[in-house]
Amino acid sequence: MVPRILVVGLEGEAIRSPRAPILRVRPQDLRSATLSNVTDLVLGGEALRELAPRALHRLVGNRPVRVILATDACSPATLPKWLHAGFVDVISPSRLGAWLSERDPGSIRPRLPLRDWLHAAPPPCGSQARLALDTLSSLNRLSVRRWADALDLSRFQLGRLCRRHLGGTPSCLLRALRKALALRALRSGMTTREAARLADYANGPALHHAFARRSGRLPRRRSRRRGAQKNTEVRS
Repeated sequence: MVPRILVVGLEGEAIRSPRAPILRVRPQDLRSATLSNVTDLVLGGEALRELAPRALHRLVGNRPVRVILATDACSPATLPKWLHAGFVDVISPSRLGAWLSERDPGSIRPRLPLRDWLHAAPPPCGSQARLALDTLSSLNRLSVRRWADALDLSRFQLGRLCRRHLGGTPSCLLRALRKALALRALRSGMTTREAARLADYANGPALHHAFARRSGRLPRRRSRRRGAQKNTEVRS
């Protein structure tokens, strides 16, 4: 079956995706809609106001459905309750069309715990800095320009936000995230090529170069070494 994208409560946005069909429903009709083969569930401002996060958790259940919050039509008082409930994939509706047109529903980048790659203390939920971090998982490409565009910020504004609240420049933060993604992918048994694609490196050699430049080790050997260190610590 063909993967589908379900858009709820987002009217007036010209969105389309050549990679997957898009279905639209009203918030009150979501319960009767089938989620069979739905990969992405996009909630607009109307849905965020009328639906309850707990009810959506029950509806989605264990299905591999990614829930995306479209924030521009949402009041500031509505978004925090969704973030606190664990729905943290956020994108601006003005960027939604471009994001969906490039989206590959069969390839979803996993969300990493902040402690795995962010060296600074995590910012509080609902803050602009936390929203910036939550937006990363919705980017098709992990680039500073895409990140700034998704937040409707200039690159200068994003840089200032990152340096003040996240402990580094946007480029440094993206490098740390990409390396953490690659390490997790390699530990899970992916090939170097697959890990490079998931972590948004150009190819396998680019992934090798990124690790070797900093540590002198290849990423697969590095991931195995870290795993061996953990096993030694457990035994001791």
